[in-house]
Amino acid sequence: MFKDIRGFMKALEEEGELVHIKEGVEFNCERKKGELDALTKYVISKEGPALLVEGRCLKPYNTPDIPVLLNLFGSPKRTAMVVGEKTLSAARDRICQLVADRSKWLEPVVVSRAKAPCQEVSIPENKVNVVEQLPIVYFGQEGSPYITCGIEVTKDNNTGILNYGWYRAAILDVDPEGRTFADDLRRGHIACYIWWDPPSSHIGLQYATARRAGAGIEIAIACVNDPVLHLAAATGLPYGVHKWDVIPYAGALAGTPVEMVKCLTVDLPVPAHAEFVIEGEAIPKDVREGPHGNYLGTYDPPFTLPLVRVKCITRRKQPIWYATHEMRPPYDHAWIANLTWGPQLFAELTAKFPWIADAEIYPTGWGNVYAIQLSHDAPNKPFPGIGKTICHAVWGAAERVARWIKVIMVVGPDINIHDPADLLFALATRWQPQSDSIFTHTQSTVVDPSAPFTPQMARLLTEAIGIDATIKVPERFSTMPFVNFAQPTDDAIQQAGRRFEAALKRNH
Repeated sequence: MFKDIRGFMKALEEEGELVHIKEGVEFNCERKKGELDALTKYVISKEGPALLVEGRCLKPYNTPDIPVLLNLFGSPKRTAMVVGEKTLSAARDRICQLVADRSKWLEPVVVSRAKAPCQEVSIPENKVNVVEQLPIVYFGQEGSPYITCGIEVTKDNNTGILNYGWYRAAILDVDPEGRTFADDLRRGHIACYIWWDPPSSHIGLQYATARRAGAGIEIAIACVNDPVLHLAAATGLPYGVHKWDVIPYAGALAGTPVEMVKCLTVDLPVPAHAEFVIEGEAIPKDVREGPHGNYLGTYDPPFTLPLVRVKCITRRKQPIWYATHEMRPPYDHAWIANLTWGPQLFAELTAKFPWIADAEIYPTGWGNVYAIQLSHDAPNKPFPGIGKTICHAVWGAAERVARWIKVIMVVGPDINIHDPADLLFALATRWQPQSDSIFTHTQSTVVDPSAPFTPQMARLLTEAIGIDATIKVPERFSTMPFVNFAQPTDDAIQQAGRRFEAALKRNH
């Protein structure tokens, strides 16, 4: 499908989904005064396109020759296009098929430096100046300019197992107190969001093991890639599985093997068609930076994070940067975030319950709200109480993010789970809050502002609810018919609509 971000951008342009802003307007991207968060929120609210903003339209901006992509994945349509589909449901179904069928995965091809656009320009360590050579754009009230477009590649020091993940990193411009960072930190280091104490990601486990031995780990950050690489890098695989497998899986999504190239200063392979690559070492030393916006829409306080010493920066001759901001959903990449784990959960559930027809993860809740639609009508449920059984299966699923879901709602086939108004109708007409609900505790996402703190000031558990909003036949109405809803069939509505539209044309 696509070899790099440029191929995806071309496809967006052909669909009218990308606008190039070249002149006639300036957008502020200064610390604490920037308006790029407001710009992207406005465009999303209008279901608008992705934006490619020329550097001269950004003020103040340190790399005016590098354009910035905004709102790249800010609609269901553009997110589905990442895997060559037109709808999120179709994208999910395609991902379900490929993630479970390793025979379709395509081994990557390692190419020479001469064939790797990401190494057209190389900046050695003694010439590296991060705050001059990487684009600095601030969003909202964030304390640092963030690298949100990077796939981090690391390798376990003991096992040699590779890990590919989509994590945030911070350019060390200004500290949380508003003071400029020391010059050696600004020029030669970044901070990476490696949660290692306690570890809560695979990169965190690798770094924690190294740090206990007083060592660091090699790291490479490949920035702005073919979007399927970002999607694959955020897909969960069990720890200990060689996450080089992310690359063959991405090849299956792309329909062609991914081209990789060896880094110049670290022993790691990276996507050859990235726009930038930052090579370095996550060292056993920390820095405090922040705050930053998180995916549930609040600003986290400043964090203490590992430093990465930058050994080399490579890039294309005329690179493109992609920047995004997590704020109150929906935002740019909320939809693609759901595609990274939703298909795995859907595949697991439908293997156990073939009567599940559809499921919806709401970007406004980023995984905390999950609706499931059954394919059988009420009198023909496969067994009584299936709604509650499915809720338990979600919380017990192997996919780790499933444990974070606070609200699960199971409905029948006549409810459109993609329409919140229809879900409210199901609550009003098929649900008794006490009898048809499961109340429990499950794992909390660490950024949920409603979850209680433990004595160690961590959010570990959250309350959760499972809602069976199916019609209660046979559970409650086995000896009497349920109500007959006053609603024409979908076929009747469509047929009447076609006749009405034809009449309009004849009368005008």
